[in-house]
Amino acid sequence: MEASFLIPMIVTVVFLLLLLLFTVHNRSWYRAAACESVLKGSGWHSVTEDPYAAAWERMEERVREQPVPGMRPDISVQWTGGETVVYVNGQIFRSFGGKWFLLEIRENKERVHPAEQLRERWKG
Repeated sequence: MEASFLIPMIVTVVFLLLLLLFTVHNRSWYRAAACESVLKGSGWHSVTEDPYAAAWERMEERVREQPVPGMRPDISVQWTGGETVVYVNGQIFRSFGGKWFLLEIRENKERVHPAEQLRERWKG
């Protein structure tokens, strides 16, 4: 085979593998961040802290810590009295356009009330 054909093919494959690596890492990073934020907002750590603020602060902190290149996605945190929902939407590499490298994550968790759960178990 000709080197003029082989070298560009190898470089292209290496580039695509690196792009895939960054994409998979970013997707798993943001999913873990959403899960942590939802747990923080569900009250597992502190019943007195504002769940919305706790979830939002944790999500912002994790997004700032993101070490791998890529675009910052849109983040939305909702708290509806008994449930915390975190949405992460965006495109990791916008320069490629289209529907490639889309990021759509939704994590939710109901607020934990340990005292009430223990009282219910002790009654029965």
